[in-house]
Amino acid sequence: MYQSIRTEISGHVGILWLNRPDARNAMDSHMWDEIPLAMAAFDGDETVRAVIVQGEGPSFTAGIDLKEFGASMAGDLSKVDGSAVRKRLDEYHQIKRLQASFTSIADSRKPAIAAIHGACIGAGVDLITACDIR
Repeated sequence: MYQSIRTEISGHVGILWLNRPDARNAMDSHMWDEIPLAMAAFDGDETVRAVIVQGEGPSFTAGIDLKEFGASMAGDLSKVDGSAVRKRLDEYHQIKRLQASFTSIADSRKPAIAAIHGACIGAGVDLITACDIR
């Protein structure tokens, strides 16, 4: 069902795994889109009382996948077609999309616990601050 995360339910606990261990769980576009879907599923499941967010492999997360987002995050929008205004507007919408992932955790009806191990870098820090307990 998901490409960059994995979910399971153990008893009354939903577990959301960041599942890109070969990339140190760097957050690619799939992960950004899948986290809100998983959180909505946990929110809709009355048997789930809490959610644990954790990473597969040796790191919690290396943050944003710079191979995918590096140029746009550094302000290099030369690969985006259109006017300067269009480029900035596209960047704004991209940032709003990424923010929606963290908002889905922060706004969840279920308490979210970040089970951090190994490295937690960049956007990973933003992710864990969306959790209730870290």
